[in-house]
Amino acid sequence: MKEFLSCLETYNGAVTAAATVFIAMFTIVLACVTRKQLRIANGAIKLAREEFISTHRPILKIRRMVFKKNGALDFGPDELSHGDKVTITIDVVNVGGISTWMVKGWYSIIFSKGTPTHPTETDRRNLTDGQSISFAVGQRRSFELEGIARLKDQGCGMRVMRQFKVEGWSMFVLGEIRYRDDAESERSTGFARSWGRDGFERLNNPDYDYED
Repeated sequence: MKEFLSCLETYNGAVTAAATVFIAMFTIVLACVTRKQLRIANGAIKLAREEFISTHRPILKIRRMVFKKNGALDFGPDELSHGDKVTITIDVVNVGGISTWMVKGWYSIIFSKGTPTHPTETDRRNLTDGQSISFAVGQRRSFELEGIARLKDQGCGMRVMRQFKVEGWSMFVLGEIRYRDDAESERSTGFARSWGRDGFERLNNPDYDYED
């Protein structure tokens, strides 16, 4: 009887050990399968997100550009003379299908008697002050662009009245906006406007006016 009980204990111990090993192996296999399924699910979610963003991408556009009259003087561009302060208001709108963040932006206000040259780094002024600016779908934000009328300096402190109009100057506003979506895709919109009889007009020049 003692021998039978001893054999039974040995058998039970072996069964318990085998069951423990089986449970451990099953747990390992289950963990591996779960991790694989999680990777597949995450990949599918990422792919679906990227496809959604690609078909519902954000688009930042310049919707309005207005010359802001100069304080108490209340004059428009025709009355500008060399050294006068220039302030221009622009509206930027997200016309795309998802939200976005403006991460960079620059602009340059150029006075010329011909076509504008591409502004150098020293000619560019910061539009965003180094901060990311969020745009929800359909959201509009206004920015003020400031500059100085660089016309012909008469010297000796002399000021030519209505110099912009009298001497036949042109005013151009050039710039670029860079923005990023949730998939970390960065896009850019270049804008170029010239002052005309009815306000700012879009330049048909792909070197300055473009959209990614």
